[in-house]
Amino acid sequence: MWLFNKLQESIIKNKDKNAFCINNVFYTYNDLSITISKIRKSLKGLEGKTEKNIGLVTNDDLETYASILALWFEGKAY
Repeated sequence: MWLFNKLQESIIKNKDKNAFCINNVFYTYNDLSITISKIRKSLKGLEGKTEKNIGLVTNDDLETYASILALWFEGKAY
């Protein structure tokens, strides 16, 4: 849990700094945080689902990186 808390603190502390540059587009930690939150909300909407392993189609985009972190925060694997 300690690692998750440190990562979340770092994302908040650096919200205006660039987290990723994907296809010449810069995304801040705030952009990453918002995307992670949306994905976590969707995952929580799967109430009653006990699967730990989740299939993930990956691309070089913010949603892929945010999905990996969101799944990790929710205790799931991809």
